[in-house]
Amino acid sequence: MTYQSYPAQASEPAPKAKNPRKGMAIAALVLGIVALCGSPIPILNNATIIAGAVGVVFAIIGLFGAHKVMSSFGLALAVAGIAIGLALQAYWGRQLDDLQTKVNNDLNSIQSSINNAPAPIPTT
Repeated sequence: MTYQSYPAQASEPAPKAKNPRKGMAIAALVLGIVALCGSPIPILNNATIIAGAVGVVFAIIGLFGAHKVMSSFGLALAVAGIAIGLALQAYWGRQLDDLQTKVNNDLNSIQSSINNAPAPIPTT
């Protein structure tokens, strides 16, 4: 009986463990871009400030992974979007307060001119 020698079979390499924080880095970058682009749009910037805050959390988590540069850019964009959104909110709030003051002054002026108008001459 003869034994045949078989060549050693090449084993398949073990699959690389995926970096779970890569998704966090990508999400942080996307949310940072959304926060920055949506921050100058009134009303919408409220939602983009929230998206920026979530982006900051994802970026901080992503900084502990292998994609530090992508997470850093996401963090920077998200923080910039939040800062611009809050600054514009404050500016628009001041503008609306000024407009309300002007409208109230005009209404008071009209009301006082109506109250101080001479009485109409009765016609008979």
